[in-house]
Amino acid sequence: MNKGKITMLVLVGLLVLLAFNGMSSYNSMTQSSENVDGQWGNVETQYQRRFDLIPNLVSTVKAYANVEKETLIAVTEARAAALGAMKKAGETGDIAEFDNSTMVLSGAMRGLFGYTEKYPDLKSSQGFRDLQVQLEGTENRISKARTDYNESVKSYNKKVKMFLQIEVEVTNAPCNGDDGSIEVEIVNAYPAVDVVFNIEGAEYILDNLYGATAGSYIVNAALDIDIFGCATSVDVEIYEPDLLVIEASATDASVLGNGIGTEFVTGGTPDYTIVWMYADDNTPADQNALPEGNYLVRVTDANYCEAETTVSVIWNNVVDINPVNFNIYPNPTNGYVTITSSVFLNNSTIKIIDGVGRVVINTDAPNLSNGLSLDFNHLDGGIYSVVIDTENGLVVQQIQLVK
Repeated sequence: MNKGKITMLVLVGLLVLLAFNGMSSYNSMTQSSENVDGQWGNVETQYQRRFDLIPNLVSTVKAYANVEKETLIAVTEARAAALGAMKKAGETGDIAEFDNSTMVLSGAMRGLFGYTEKYPDLKSSQGFRDLQVQLEGTENRISKARTDYNESVKSYNKKVKMFLQIEVEVTNAPCNGDDGSIEVEIVNAYPAVDVVFNIEGAEYILDNLYGATAGSYIVNAALDIDIFGCATSVDVEIYEPDLLVIEASATDASVLGNGIGTEFVTGGTPDYTIVWMYADDNTPADQNALPEGNYLVRVTDANYCEAETTVSVIWNNVVDINPVNFNIYPNPTNGYVTITSSVFLNNSTIKIIDGVGRVVINTDAPNLSNGLSLDFNHLDGGIYSVVIDTENGLVVQQIQLVK
Protein backbone atom coordinates (compact mmCIF):
# COMPACT_ATOMS: atom_id res chain seq x y z
CA MET A 1 0.00 0.00 0.00
CA ASN A 2 1.38 3.42 -0.93
CA LYS A 3 2.45 5.32 2.21
CA GLY A 4 2.60 8.76 0.60
CA LYS A 5 -0.58 9.52 2.52
CA ILE A 6 -2.30 7.25 5.03
CA THR A 7 -5.73 7.99 6.45
CA MET A 8 -7.87 5.90 8.74
CA LEU A 9 -11.29 4.72 7.70
CA VAL A 10 -13.79 7.49 8.47
CA LEU A 11 -11.03 9.59 10.14
CA VAL A 12 -8.81 11.86 8.04
CA GLY A 13 -5.70 13.97 8.12
CA LEU A 14 -2.92 12.25 10.08
CA LEU A 15 0.67 13.21 9.38
CA VAL A 16 2.69 11.73 6.55
CA LEU A 17 6.14 10.32 6.99
CA LEU A 18 8.72 12.77 8.31
CA ALA A 19 12.47 12.46 8.15
CA PHE A 20 14.25 10.64 10.93
CA ASN A 21 17.35 8.53 11.29
CA GLY A 22 18.49 5.61 13.35
CA MET A 23 18.46 1.92 12.48
CA SER A 24 16.19 0.95 15.38
CA SER A 25 13.66 3.59 14.30
CA TYR A 26 13.90 2.41 10.71
CA ASN A 27 13.31 -1.23 11.63
CA SER A 28 10.30 -0.35 13.77
CA MET A 29 8.91 1.88 11.03
CA THR A 30 9.30 -0.93 8.49
CA GLN A 31 7.45 -3.38 10.73
CA SER A 32 4.68 -0.86 11.39
CA SER A 33 4.35 -0.11 7.66
CA GLU A 34 4.10 -3.81 6.86
CA ASN A 35 1.44 -4.18 9.54
CA VAL A 36 -0.62 -1.39 7.92
CA ASP A 37 -0.35 -3.17 4.56
CA GLY A 38 -1.43 -6.46 6.12
CA GLN A 39 -4.44 -4.94 7.89
CA TRP A 40 -5.52 -3.16 4.72
CA GLY A 41 -5.33 -6.46 2.84
CA ASN A 42 -7.72 -7.94 5.40
CA VAL A 43 -10.11 -4.99 4.92
CA GLU A 44 -10.09 -5.59 1.15
CA THR A 45 -10.80 -9.31 1.64
CA GLN A 46 -13.85 -8.70 3.83
CA TYR A 47 -15.29 -5.99 1.57
CA GLN A 48 -14.78 -8.27 -1.44
CA ARG A 49 -16.92 -10.89 0.33
CA ARG A 50 -19.69 -8.28 0.61
CA PHE A 51 -19.33 -7.27 -3.05
CA ASP A 52 -19.51 -10.93 -4.13
CA LEU A 53 -22.74 -11.51 -2.16
CA ILE A 54 -24.58 -8.50 -3.65
CA PRO A 55 -25.37 -10.06 -7.09
CA ASN A 56 -26.85 -13.14 -5.33
CA LEU A 57 -28.92 -10.86 -3.11
CA VAL A 58 -30.22 -8.93 -6.14
CA SER A 59 -31.20 -12.16 -7.92
CA THR A 60 -33.00 -13.50 -4.84
CA VAL A 61 -34.99 -10.31 -4.32
CA LYS A 62 -35.94 -10.14 -8.01
CA ALA A 63 -37.30 -13.72 -7.82
CA TYR A 64 -39.90 -12.73 -5.19
CA ALA A 65 -40.50 -9.04 -5.80
CA ASN A 66 -41.14 -6.57 -8.55
CA VAL A 67 -38.04 -4.46 -7.95
CA GLU A 68 -37.95 -0.94 -9.35
CA LYS A 69 -35.42 -0.38 -12.07
CA GLU A 70 -33.95 2.65 -10.27
CA THR A 71 -33.22 0.53 -7.18
CA LEU A 72 -31.38 -2.10 -9.20
CA ILE A 73 -29.35 0.55 -11.03
CA ALA A 74 -28.44 2.27 -7.75
CA VAL A 75 -27.16 -0.98 -6.20
CA THR A 76 -25.22 -2.01 -9.33
CA GLU A 77 -23.55 1.39 -9.81
CA ALA A 78 -22.76 1.77 -6.10
CA ARG A 79 -21.14 -1.68 -6.04
CA ALA A 80 -19.00 -0.88 -9.10
CA ALA A 81 -17.98 2.50 -7.65
CA ALA A 82 -17.00 0.93 -4.32
CA LEU A 83 -14.92 -1.75 -6.07
CA GLY A 84 -13.07 0.92 -8.07
CA ALA A 85 -12.50 3.11 -4.99
CA MET A 86 -11.14 0.14 -3.03
CA LYS A 87 -8.58 -0.59 -5.73
CA LYS A 88 -7.56 3.06 -5.87
CA ALA A 89 -7.19 3.24 -2.09
CA GLY A 90 -4.86 0.26 -2.14
CA GLU A 91 -2.66 2.05 -4.70
CA THR A 92 -2.63 5.56 -3.19
CA GLY A 93 -3.34 5.09 0.52
CA ASP A 94 -6.15 7.67 0.29
CA ILE A 95 -9.20 5.96 1.77
CA ALA A 96 -11.61 8.90 1.90
CA GLU A 97 -13.17 8.17 -1.53
CA PHE A 98 -13.52 4.48 -0.72
CA ASP A 99 -15.17 5.22 2.62
CA ASN A 100 -17.71 7.52 0.94
CA SER A 101 -18.47 4.95 -1.76
CA THR A 102 -19.19 2.21 0.82
CA MET A 103 -21.65 4.55 2.56
CA VAL A 104 -23.43 5.11 -0.78
CA LEU A 105 -23.53 1.33 -1.37
CA SER A 106 -24.98 0.72 2.11
CA GLY A 107 -27.75 3.23 1.35
CA ALA A 108 -28.57 1.53 -1.95
CA MET A 109 -28.71 -1.88 -0.26
CA ARG A 110 -31.13 -0.56 2.37
CA GLY A 111 -33.49 0.26 -0.50
CA LEU A 112 -33.19 -3.35 -1.68
CA PHE A 113 -33.86 -4.77 1.80
CA GLY A 114 -36.98 -2.61 2.00
CA TYR A 115 -38.77 -5.05 -0.28
CA THR A 116 -38.83 -7.66 2.48
CA GLU A 117 -41.64 -5.71 4.21
CA LYS A 118 -43.75 -5.68 1.04
CA TYR A 119 -43.10 -9.32 0.13
CA PRO A 120 -43.37 -11.71 3.13
CA ASP A 121 -42.49 -14.72 0.95
CA LEU A 122 -39.12 -13.08 0.19
CA LYS A 123 -38.40 -12.52 3.86
CA SER A 124 -39.25 -16.12 4.76
CA SER A 125 -37.44 -17.78 1.86
CA GLN A 126 -34.48 -20.01 2.77
CA GLY A 127 -32.24 -18.49 0.11
CA PHE A 128 -32.82 -14.96 1.42
CA ARG A 129 -32.29 -16.01 5.03
CA ASP A 130 -28.99 -17.72 4.08
CA LEU A 131 -27.81 -14.60 2.28
CA GLN A 132 -28.84 -12.46 5.24
CA VAL A 133 -26.75 -14.62 7.60
CA GLN A 134 -23.76 -14.43 5.29
CA LEU A 135 -24.08 -10.65 4.94
CA GLU A 136 -24.37 -10.20 8.71
CA GLY A 137 -21.23 -12.32 9.22
CA THR A 138 -19.43 -10.34 6.55
CA GLU A 139 -20.43 -7.03 8.18
CA ASN A 140 -18.99 -8.26 11.50
CA ARG A 141 -15.75 -9.22 9.78
CA ILE A 142 -15.63 -5.84 8.03
CA SER A 143 -16.13 -4.05 11.36
CA LYS A 144 -13.29 -6.03 12.94
CA ALA A 145 -10.99 -5.51 9.96
CA ARG A 146 -11.69 -1.75 9.97
CA THR A 147 -10.91 -1.54 13.69
CA ASP A 148 -7.63 -3.44 13.32
CA TYR A 149 -6.63 -1.30 10.35
CA ASN A 150 -7.40 1.93 12.19
CA GLU A 151 -5.28 0.80 15.16
CA SER A 152 -2.35 -0.05 12.89
CA VAL A 153 -2.59 3.39 11.26
CA LYS A 154 -2.69 5.07 14.68
CA SER A 155 0.47 3.23 15.69
CA TYR A 156 2.17 4.06 12.40
CA ASN A 157 1.30 7.74 12.56
CA LYS A 158 2.58 8.01 16.13
CA LYS A 159 5.91 6.79 14.90
CA VAL A 160 6.15 8.97 11.82
CA LYS A 161 5.52 12.02 14.00
CA MET A 162 8.84 11.29 15.78
CA PHE A 163 12.33 11.77 14.49
CA LEU A 164 15.80 12.21 15.91
CA GLN A 165 18.98 13.39 14.19
CA ILE A 166 22.34 13.93 15.89
CA GLU A 167 25.87 14.91 14.91
CA VAL A 168 28.95 13.61 16.69
CA GLU A 169 32.32 15.38 16.81
CA VAL A 170 35.36 13.37 17.90
CA THR A 171 38.62 14.87 19.16
CA ASN A 172 41.50 12.41 19.17
CA ALA A 173 43.82 12.02 22.15
CA PRO A 174 46.65 14.59 21.84
CA CYS A 175 49.24 12.37 23.54
CA ASN A 176 49.62 8.65 24.00
CA GLY A 177 47.61 7.65 27.08
CA ASP A 178 45.60 10.87 27.21
CA ASP A 179 41.81 11.11 26.80
CA GLY A 180 40.12 12.27 23.64
CA SER A 181 36.56 13.57 23.61
CA ILE A 182 33.15 12.87 22.07
CA GLU A 183 30.70 15.76 21.71
CA VAL A 184 27.11 15.12 20.66
CA GLU A 185 24.83 17.73 19.11
CA ILE A 186 21.08 17.37 18.61
CA VAL A 187 20.43 18.50 15.04
CA ASN A 188 16.69 17.80 14.96
CA ALA A 189 14.26 16.06 17.27
CA TYR A 190 10.49 15.81 17.50
CA PRO A 191 8.60 15.93 19.77
CA ALA A 192 10.38 18.44 22.00
CA VAL A 193 11.36 16.07 24.79
CA ASP A 194 14.68 15.29 26.42
CA VAL A 195 17.17 13.19 24.48
CA VAL A 196 18.94 10.48 26.46
CA PHE A 197 22.55 9.70 25.49
CA ASN A 198 24.57 6.63 26.36
CA ILE A 199 28.21 6.01 25.41
CA GLU A 200 29.46 2.89 27.15
CA GLY A 201 33.02 3.28 28.37
CA ALA A 202 33.05 7.09 28.09
CA GLU A 203 32.91 9.53 31.00
CA TYR A 204 30.36 12.33 31.02
CA ILE A 205 31.93 15.78 31.46
CA LEU A 206 29.21 18.36 30.76
CA ASP A 207 26.68 19.51 28.16
CA ASN A 208 26.75 16.34 26.01
CA LEU A 209 30.57 16.24 26.15
CA TYR A 210 32.27 12.96 27.07
CA GLY A 211 35.89 12.03 27.72
CA ALA A 212 37.25 8.70 26.50
CA THR A 213 40.54 6.94 25.93
CA ALA A 214 41.55 5.66 22.50
CA GLY A 215 39.17 2.98 21.18
CA SER A 216 35.84 2.28 19.47
CA TYR A 217 32.56 3.61 20.86
CA ILE A 218 28.86 3.56 20.00
CA VAL A 219 26.98 6.80 20.63
CA ASN A 220 23.38 5.89 21.47
CA ALA A 221 20.65 8.54 21.56
CA ALA A 222 16.91 8.15 22.16
CA LEU A 223 13.91 10.38 22.72
CA ASP A 224 12.92 10.23 26.39
CA ILE A 225 9.38 9.15 25.67
CA ASP A 226 7.47 5.95 26.42
CA ILE A 227 5.16 5.52 23.46
CA PHE A 228 7.89 4.78 20.97
CA GLY A 229 11.60 4.17 21.29
CA CYS A 230 12.77 6.60 18.61
CA ALA A 231 16.53 6.10 18.74
CA THR A 232 19.70 6.36 16.69
CA SER A 233 23.32 5.35 17.08
CA VAL A 234 26.66 6.39 15.59
CA ASP A 235 29.91 4.40 15.60
CA VAL A 236 33.00 6.50 16.35
CA GLU A 237 36.71 5.90 16.88
CA ILE A 238 39.15 7.83 19.05
CA TYR A 239 42.78 7.57 18.01
CA GLU A 240 45.98 8.32 19.89
CA PRO A 241 49.52 8.85 18.57
CA ASP A 242 52.24 6.31 19.25
CA LEU A 243 54.22 6.83 22.43
CA LEU A 244 56.64 9.74 22.04
CA VAL A 245 60.21 8.46 22.55
CA ILE A 246 63.56 10.21 22.19
CA GLU A 247 66.92 8.44 22.05
CA ALA A 248 70.16 10.45 22.23
CA SER A 249 73.92 9.89 22.23
CA ALA A 250 77.07 11.99 22.09
CA THR A 251 80.68 11.58 21.04
CA ASP A 252 83.44 11.88 23.65
CA ALA A 253 85.07 15.16 24.56
CA SER A 254 88.88 15.26 24.26
CA VAL A 255 91.77 17.45 23.25
CA LEU A 256 90.35 17.02 19.79
CA GLY A 257 87.28 19.00 20.75
CA ASN A 258 83.95 18.87 22.57
CA GLY A 259 81.43 16.09 22.10
CA ILE A 260 78.68 16.23 19.49
CA GLY A 261 75.14 15.16 20.37
CA THR A 262 72.66 13.38 18.13
CA GLU A 263 69.05 12.34 18.76
CA PHE A 264 66.35 10.17 17.21
CA VAL A 265 62.61 10.66 17.82
CA THR A 266 59.76 8.20 17.25
CA GLY A 267 55.99 8.45 17.92
CA GLY A 268 54.07 11.55 18.88
CA THR A 269 52.93 14.09 16.29
CA PRO A 270 55.46 15.96 14.10
CA ASP A 271 56.88 18.59 14.01
CA TYR A 272 59.28 18.21 16.93
CA THR A 273 61.18 20.75 19.00
CA ILE A 274 64.33 19.33 20.63
CA VAL A 275 66.31 21.05 23.38
CA TRP A 276 69.66 20.00 24.89
CA MET A 277 70.20 21.21 28.47
CA TYR A 278 72.79 20.87 31.18
CA ALA A 279 71.37 18.35 33.63
CA ASP A 280 72.37 20.27 36.75
CA ASP A 281 70.51 23.52 36.03
CA ASN A 282 68.47 22.90 32.83
CA THR A 283 70.16 25.77 31.02
CA PRO A 284 70.46 25.39 27.23
CA ALA A 285 73.48 23.57 25.80
CA ASP A 286 74.92 23.50 22.28
CA GLN A 287 74.59 19.92 21.09
CA ASN A 288 77.43 20.49 18.62
CA ALA A 289 79.85 21.53 21.37
CA LEU A 290 79.24 19.49 24.52
CA PRO A 291 81.89 19.63 27.25
CA GLU A 292 82.35 16.69 29.57
CA GLY A 293 79.22 16.31 31.75
CA ASN A 294 75.61 15.17 31.96
CA TYR A 295 72.83 16.45 29.72
CA LEU A 296 69.03 16.33 29.54
CA VAL A 297 67.50 16.05 26.07
CA ARG A 298 63.82 16.95 25.79
CA VAL A 299 61.46 16.71 22.80
CA THR A 300 58.10 18.50 22.45
CA ASP A 301 55.77 17.50 19.60
CA ALA A 302 53.07 19.45 17.76
CA ASN A 303 50.50 18.60 20.48
CA TYR A 304 52.87 19.75 23.26
CA CYS A 305 53.50 16.18 24.40
CA GLU A 306 56.93 15.76 25.93
CA ALA A 307 59.55 13.05 26.36
CA GLU A 308 63.13 13.24 27.59
CA THR A 309 66.30 11.24 28.10
CA THR A 310 69.77 11.79 29.59
CA VAL A 311 73.17 11.69 27.94
CA SER A 312 76.67 11.71 29.44
CA VAL A 313 79.69 13.11 27.62
CA ILE A 314 82.92 11.57 28.89
CA TRP A 315 86.50 12.77 28.51
CA ASN A 316 88.64 10.71 26.20
CA ASN A 317 92.39 10.91 26.97
CA VAL A 318 93.68 11.13 23.41
CA VAL A 319 97.47 11.62 23.04
CA ASP A 320 98.29 14.70 21.00
CA ILE A 321 101.36 15.13 18.84
CA ASN A 322 102.62 18.18 17.05
CA PRO A 323 100.19 18.92 14.21
CA VAL A 324 102.81 21.08 12.50
CA ASN A 325 104.36 17.91 11.09
CA PHE A 326 101.30 17.32 8.89
CA ASN A 327 99.82 19.18 5.98
CA ILE A 328 96.22 18.66 4.69
CA TYR A 329 95.25 20.42 1.48
CA PRO A 330 93.25 21.85 -0.07
CA ASN A 331 91.18 22.97 2.90
CA PRO A 332 88.32 23.65 2.22
CA THR A 333 88.07 21.01 -0.47
CA ASN A 334 85.54 20.16 -3.16
CA GLY A 335 86.38 16.45 -3.26
CA TYR A 336 89.99 15.25 -3.15
CA VAL A 337 92.35 15.77 -0.21
CA THR A 338 96.09 15.17 0.09
CA ILE A 339 97.80 14.45 3.41
CA THR A 340 101.58 14.72 3.75
CA SER A 341 104.04 14.55 6.64
CA SER A 342 107.30 16.46 7.04
CA VAL A 343 108.75 13.59 9.08
CA PHE A 344 109.18 9.96 8.17
CA LEU A 345 106.35 7.86 9.64
CA ASN A 346 105.75 4.19 8.97
CA ASN A 347 102.40 2.43 9.03
CA SER A 348 100.04 5.30 9.92
CA THR A 349 96.25 4.86 9.98
CA ILE A 350 94.02 7.63 8.65
CA LYS A 351 90.40 7.94 9.84
CA ILE A 352 87.88 10.50 8.60
CA ILE A 353 85.09 11.13 11.15
CA ASP A 354 81.88 13.04 10.37
CA GLY A 355 80.07 15.49 12.63
CA VAL A 356 78.17 12.79 14.53
CA GLY A 357 81.21 10.62 15.27
CA ARG A 358 80.92 8.08 12.49
CA VAL A 359 84.07 6.80 10.77
CA VAL A 360 83.43 7.37 7.07
CA ILE A 361 86.95 6.63 5.76
CA ASN A 362 89.47 4.27 7.31
CA THR A 363 92.75 3.54 5.46
CA ASP A 364 96.39 2.67 6.09
CA ALA A 365 99.30 4.90 4.96
CA PRO A 366 102.68 3.10 4.77
CA ASN A 367 104.65 6.35 4.33
CA LEU A 368 102.96 9.75 4.67
CA SER A 369 106.08 11.57 3.63
CA ASN A 370 105.23 10.48 0.11
CA GLY A 371 101.67 11.89 0.54
CA LEU A 372 98.25 10.21 0.60
CA SER A 373 95.28 11.21 -1.58
CA LEU A 374 91.72 10.68 -0.28
CA ASP A 375 88.43 10.95 -2.21
CA PHE A 376 85.65 12.86 -0.37
CA ASN A 377 83.28 13.04 -3.34
CA HIS A 378 80.90 10.44 -1.92
CA LEU A 379 80.45 12.39 1.33
CA ASP A 380 78.00 15.17 2.20
CA GLY A 381 79.25 18.67 2.67
CA GLY A 382 80.28 19.66 6.21
CA ILE A 383 83.08 19.63 8.77
CA TYR A 384 85.10 16.42 9.14
CA SER A 385 87.83 15.42 11.58
CA VAL A 386 91.02 13.89 10.11
CA VAL A 387 92.51 11.56 12.75
CA ILE A 388 96.07 10.44 12.01
CA ASP A 389 97.12 7.54 14.20
CA THR A 390 100.90 7.12 14.13
CA GLU A 391 103.49 5.21 16.09
CA ASN A 392 104.13 8.41 18.02
CA GLY A 393 100.49 9.15 18.92
CA LEU A 394 97.42 10.84 17.47
CA VAL A 395 96.90 14.11 15.71
CA VAL A 396 93.55 15.54 14.70
CA GLN A 397 92.82 18.32 12.25
CA GLN A 398 89.50 19.49 10.79
CA ILE A 399 88.71 19.90 7.14
CA GLN A 400 85.70 21.44 5.44
CA LEU A 401 84.04 19.71 2.49
CA VAL A 402 82.14 22.13 0.28
CA LYS A 403 79.48 20.78 -2.11
